[in-house]
Amino acid sequence: MGVSSETKLRALRLLRVGNGPSIELFEYEGVPQQGPARPSDLGPQHLAFYVDDIHTVAQAIAEARGELLDGPHPMPGLEAGEGALFHYARAPWGSFIELLTYPQPQQYAQVTSLRRWSPHS
Repeated sequence: MGVSSETKLRALRLLRVGNGPSIELFEYEGVPQQGPARPSDLGPQHLAFYVDDIHTVAQAIAEARGELLDGPHPMPGLEAGEGALFHYARAPWGSFIELLTYPQPQQYAQVTSLRRWSPHS
């Protein structure tokens, strides 16, 4: 994967996200690391997860030594809808995580037949 020969794989975890994608997490040691990505950096800098109970999942992140950022907040604009919320957090290793919930139809549904993925559809 382009890592130096001094790099050692310390841990590997595979996560299955409901009926959605699987995520592989790798922890390396033996080489200098740069700081975690910021929202303004180039490239992927956060993962977003749909959750049914945004408050319970946020609490679980905090209990795992993650950092909850300001929120949850109502989704803006065409993403707005009853109960539609987002909440950002930092994982214990510094990566950004976005929690999303939209249990009711969102406003964008009035202007297009396209629909975002939902575990309930």
